[in-house]
Amino acid sequence: MPDVTADWKTFSPLIHIASPDAVRVAIPRVASYWVEGGRRVIVEPHLPVEAPAIRLFLLGTVLAILCYQRGLVPLHASAVEVPGGALLVSGRSGLGKSTLAAMLVERGHRLIADDVCVLELGAGDTPLIRPVLPRLKLWQDAAQAMAISTDGLEQVRDEALKFNLPVEESRFRSEPIRAAHIVLLRPSRLSPEIAATKLTPLAAIENGQLFYRRRLAEALGGRALLFRARIAVGRSVPITELSRPDDLGALPALADRLLALVTR
Repeated sequence: MPDVTADWKTFSPLIHIASPDAVRVAIPRVASYWVEGGRRVIVEPHLPVEAPAIRLFLLGTVLAILCYQRGLVPLHASAVEVPGGALLVSGRSGLGKSTLAAMLVERGHRLIADDVCVLELGAGDTPLIRPVLPRLKLWQDAAQAMAISTDGLEQVRDEALKFNLPVEESRFRSEPIRAAHIVLLRPSRLSPEIAATKLTPLAAIENGQLFYRRRLAEALGGRALLFRARIAVGRSVPITELSRPDDLGALPALADRLLALVTR
């Protein structure tokens, strides 16, 4: 793996860019990653190779770099298949994207991706969602609320009570599918009510939480790709902002509301 030199661009203390097609990511005490040409990833682990933390960064920041190098756009969202296409649930970490996706999978909807999904611009810039992995990441309290045992499940990181939950092949969609609806979650601690607000295309494409590692994409020369993706999404995909009461017990009702939005 090449060493960082003075002519490389420093995006952050952990990410150095030799060129848009050659990026080094160094996570202290976990691993170093070399991402090249959208086709190759070299991993130099500092932990045992089976350590979950190595895969955590591989399927986050490294996956995002790989996507941008290939002309794909990673989205900070979980995605499930619903009538008409893919339902994407986005929002900052901790708002329940994975838990809602798990609830919808339990109701018979197939998982497409959890936490980070991949947007491809198809013919006519039609937004298509590519599958990632048949796996969900659930906090222990969310798993318990759904009566899912975490015994024997792999922890995402040793210091976090968050677990990788495998999804059966029959409950996973492995082919790309058109984006049908995007829901942006926002916290609501002042009211137990679930409120829905339809966003205008301009507000939707300017929303900063949907596009994963957006500033990194710009550093990799992906500004034009992001612009196309934002216009395509704002033009053809309905986007709704949904308030989320600060209560795990409210999530089943929130899942009902999600399905009502896409079947209406």
